[in-house]
Amino acid sequence: GLDTRGATEDVQIADDNRDTASQALRHHLQALLCSAAHRESWEAASRLFRVLAADGLGWIHDAYAAETLKLRDILGQYAGMGADIEQCQARIFVDQLAAAQTFFEQKLAERGAAQAEKPEVLAKIHPDFERTLRATLLVLEGRPADTDRAYVLEPFTSLRRKYGPGATDPAPAPQA
Repeated sequence: GLDTRGATEDVQIADDNRDTASQALRHHLQALLCSAAHRESWEAASRLFRVLAADGLGWIHDAYAAETLKLRDILGQYAGMGADIEQCQARIFVDQLAAAQTFFEQKLAERGAAQAEKPEVLAKIHPDFERTLRATLLVLEGRPADTDRAYVLEPFTSLRRKYGPGATDPAPAPQA
C-alpha cells in the first residue's frame, strides 16, 4: 500500500502550528491586560480575549474538525474587530493564526488526496492462499481448547463462513 505517514506527520505539525499561534495570541492579549502601561487597550484586549479564550484554550486539544470549526468562528468574529486588533497591535498574531489555519487545511487536504490514492481493501484473496488459510484454521479448530488455540483463533471469531458445516457464527474465543 501507499505510505501516508509523511502526510499524517505534516498534518500533525500544522495542527501544532495552529495551537502555537493560538497560544501566542492569548499570551499577547494577557500581557496587555496585565500591563498598566497598556490601560488604553484593556477594553479592546478584553473583547479579543473573550472571543479567543473565554473558556480557556482547551479546545486546541479537541479533534481536528472541532478545532477547525472553533478557529473559523474566531477568525470570522475577528474579521469585524479590526479596530480592536489594531489598538492592541495584535494584527501580526491574528494573521499568524489565520495563516496557520490555512496551512493546516492545506495539509489536511493533501493527506486526504494521498489517502485516496491508497489501493482499495483487498476484495478477493488468491485461491491458494485461501485454501492454505482454511486448512490451517481447520487444524487449529481441531486442537483441544487451550489458551494458545484461543489466542490464535481470536482474530477470526468475527468472520462468517460462507459454506460448509458450522455456517453459523462461531462462539467467541474464551479470554486467556
